[in-house]
Amino acid sequence: MNLSAARQIDRSGNPSKRSQVLQAEISQLKQEIQEAPESYNLYEKLGDLLEKSQKKSAAIKSYKTAVRLGTNNANTLFRIGFLYQKQERYRDAIPFYLRCLQFAPKFWMAIANLSSSYFVLKNHDKSLEFQDLLKKVDRDRANTGIYQLLGKHYLEISEFSKAVRCFQSSLELALNANSYTNLGIAYRKLGDLEKAIECYRQSLKLDPNSSWTHFSLGNVLSEARKNQQALESYKQALRLYPSRIEIYERCGVIELRLGRLEPALNYYVKYLGFCQDNYKIYQAIARIFQQQGHQQAAQLCLQGKLPPQIESKIEHFNANRWESSKLSSKFYDRYSVYEPEVFQMSPPKTLDRTLHPTFRSQKRYLPENFVLKIPNGQALYNFDTSVSTSEKQLVSDVSSNRDILRPEHQKPNRYLNGKVAFIPLRLSENYYHWTFDILPRLDLLRKAGFEWNSLDAIVVNPIQFPFQRQSLDALNIDRSQIYDANGLNFTADELLVPTLIGDVTSTPTKWMCEFLREMFLPNPHPQPSQRIYLRRQNTKYRRVLNEEEVVQFLREYGFKPVSLEKLSVREQVQILATAEAVVAPHGAGNTNLVYCAPGTPVVEIFAPDYVVDYYWAIADRVGLDYAYLLADDPAAYYLSRGERPPQYFGSHCQDIVVNLEALDAILKQVGVDRSLASRRSR
Repeated sequence: MNLSAARQIDRSGNPSKRSQVLQAEISQLKQEIQEAPESYNLYEKLGDLLEKSQKKSAAIKSYKTAVRLGTNNANTLFRIGFLYQKQERYRDAIPFYLRCLQFAPKFWMAIANLSSSYFVLKNHDKSLEFQDLLKKVDRDRANTGIYQLLGKHYLEISEFSKAVRCFQSSLELALNANSYTNLGIAYRKLGDLEKAIECYRQSLKLDPNSSWTHFSLGNVLSEARKNQQALESYKQALRLYPSRIEIYERCGVIELRLGRLEPALNYYVKYLGFCQDNYKIYQAIARIFQQQGHQQAAQLCLQGKLPPQIESKIEHFNANRWESSKLSSKFYDRYSVYEPEVFQMSPPKTLDRTLHPTFRSQKRYLPENFVLKIPNGQALYNFDTSVSTSEKQLVSDVSSNRDILRPEHQKPNRYLNGKVAFIPLRLSENYYHWTFDILPRLDLLRKAGFEWNSLDAIVVNPIQFPFQRQSLDALNIDRSQIYDANGLNFTADELLVPTLIGDVTSTPTKWMCEFLREMFLPNPHPQPSQRIYLRRQNTKYRRVLNEEEVVQFLREYGFKPVSLEKLSVREQVQILATAEAVVAPHGAGNTNLVYCAPGTPVVEIFAPDYVVDYYWAIADRVGLDYAYLLADDPAAYYLSRGERPPQYFGSHCQDIVVNLEALDAILKQVGVDRSLASRRSR
């Protein structure tokens, strides 16, 4: 078929006919190139046709030939960069975008793509540089979302002045409540409390129902010693989000400042109803008892224990926490799966003379676990969960906020037929929270009689990471059942909602561990055969600053360094299932301790100011030999090298410096010696 004949083919939209036209045009151009092989114009035209034919690699090759032959066409250079970017080859794309700008400095698409490419490659300063250039060249094309993401990055790495610049730029482009809130955080970190207060108030003008912003405003008002105003902000936050435990603590602090002991005590008791691992709460209650003259009760609290009158209040609060929100039973059916539970954890091993405060409170109070079936129920996920009945009544038992009651959310945007499970929770992009807060909710459904393959849909957080897909595949859940909760405001014939595990504080329980081991462990259980050190070299915070020294030291004990983030879920399970000993800095990879054989020695290493109990709880439930080690102050490490210590965004970002002598001692305490080290290190 010649070119003129091809052009006569019906162009009504038939893909196969259009493909024939393109192939004919490509063949014609290749003939012309044979006659004029030095014509870059012909190669540019060929690249365009190949691109339209979805032959991206061939198109790139043709465009690059045009460049080699001397074209100065900015669009050709842009197309090469664009095609590389589509293939996620960002490093290859960037040089061509830069060359494009040499010939067309105001080519806004090249500037925008440079900003996004640098962002993906985590070169945030360059990303910001080109986003600023884009705003200067074509303000309407600048991306407020990129500025917000960059601002959050700079908050996390404590570059607060750059964060201010990003959020201000975002607000110049479009007013946004989140940008105002984050700008307030940055100003607060810089010590400018009045500007922070103003930012939070501007945010609340745009979104008066943000519990997070009310809470943040309360924090800065508290810091400015505007106690009564702070208390009012906290109460507003608590009204919007009754299970945000930090608010109870802050209300208690303010009530104590105002000299009101009983209200402060009541707030602290409610905090402990949700979470028992915060030793500061025990200390605060002890101070109240001391002021009331109850010295014996105060001493118990300082030991991480609670006097009987406080325990009974907590048990009463916890028993009623998930109780029906006084709605008539005609609106839903309730399937109880696990009764409320109180259990005592075994103290961890340590080199310290006294246990770290995190480990002093060893009793855990857990509420009932259940599933609600709500006919024609409505559900919404917007970082927090909201569930209502067919009569538009909030079901507080399984709602972490009240968003669904807002006028703009009253009308759902989707109707889902059949049985629909609603299981999203915040922080599920984290491997630990996905594994222990999301997946066990599937087990509750199964235990309540709702087999997964009988469900028409499972609404869950966006599936963004391989570990999420892999774990659902391992459970044999059909991907067609999965619906993305983001932006989904829906009703269902039968809405199934399990208990809000992990909404407030995540406490691994025996049944959760048994479920995960049943679902993911190979059968039979592999024999422990290797000593494992879990690395943290690919992280932007809570880094192990002397990790190479730690790795070399542990080789003497036969430990093998492993980077779990490079492995599939099954590979992670396999490695920890075959571990005969584990040393691990605190991090999400420690979730896999649940797959270790009972009795396995585990040493968890903490930054000095960030010690939490998640993995101790897992170890206790599975029966591991758990010990912890506190790292050295990272400030001394930086100063010894003539460097200024960073200002961390939060204690969870604090770096780790492992004391090797202490590591040697704690390994001996858990019975890990150098015998067989040479064989283990192979």
